[in-house]
Amino acid sequence: IWGIGGIGKTTIADAVFNKISRHFEGSYFAQNVREAEETGGIKDLQKELLSDVLNDRILRDVRSQLNRLARKMVLLVFDDVNNPRQIESLIGHLDHLASGSRVIITTRDKQVLKNCWAGQIYQMKELVYTDAQKLFSQYAFRGGHLDSSYTELTDKAIKYAQGVPLALKVLGCYLCGRSKEEWESAMRKLEIIPHVEIQEVLKISYDSLDDSQKNIFLDIACFLEGEHRDKVISFFDASGLEAKIELSVLEGKSLINLDVFDQIRMHDLLRDMGREIVRNESVDYPGKRSRLWHHNDIYEVLKKNTVSNNKFSI
Repeated sequence: IWGIGGIGKTTIADAVFNKISRHFEGSYFAQNVREAEETGGIKDLQKELLSDVLNDRILRDVRSQLNRLARKMVLLVFDDVNNPRQIESLIGHLDHLASGSRVIITTRDKQVLKNCWAGQIYQMKELVYTDAQKLFSQYAFRGGHLDSSYTELTDKAIKYAQGVPLALKVLGCYLCGRSKEEWESAMRKLEIIPHVEIQEVLKISYDSLDDSQKNIFLDIACFLEGEHRDKVISFFDASGLEAKIELSVLEGKSLINLDVFDQIRMHDLLRDMGREIVRNESVDYPGKRSRLWHHNDIYEVLKKNTVSNNKFSI
């Protein structure tokens, strides 16, 4: 299961797990695998997985436990994986599992699924408007029922979230119980500064990029979203970058996509995240930032000649 952060990968994996786990001899849902590796907890997660699936709380030799695991038809879910080695650290090679076993992997990076030879890749899509409204109302209004006097403001919030469940939940909780004036103020602020909780989740994919990929992502977020793929490739190739492979990496991590006209597209929340990264290079002095895209900032910087970044783009 593949998609951007906050799109609902874990939720749908959990629903499938709860529905079919009873048909297997053992099952386990390994949550936050990436975080477990980063915090040094992968061995603890392995012990918990093996003892739970094998129904054996006595600590034994890991190799013998893995051999026992290979003889059982199991259902395993590995949540938030960003490198196949994480799964190997937990259970060894996937092809050692018994016939009839099933493995579900959730990831932000399509390449992870390819490297694991996934039999089927399901890309998560944004919620349609009706479902987005239901989810938002569940968190924004008492009883989950839309207040008709807030219809226009609700539409603005749903449009901002662009069908991402995490954003709908966060905004719903943030706006719950507030006055119309506070809603309007909050929405105006979001046009300038993204919500920090949403940005933190989305930024995980950005942080996994190398410097070249980060620069390309930021250029697209600030300037090139909506341009034809060939034009974008020519632009970056002229800058000495290997655009084709870098764009492929960004697409695999769900940071960009191509529309039917081969134009580079980016989710609005990801675009806003990229622009906020650049804004934070120098919050008070736009001339110190690497990129400017807003006409007011460009006008002020050029008018006052306050550019102090040698790699400055507009």
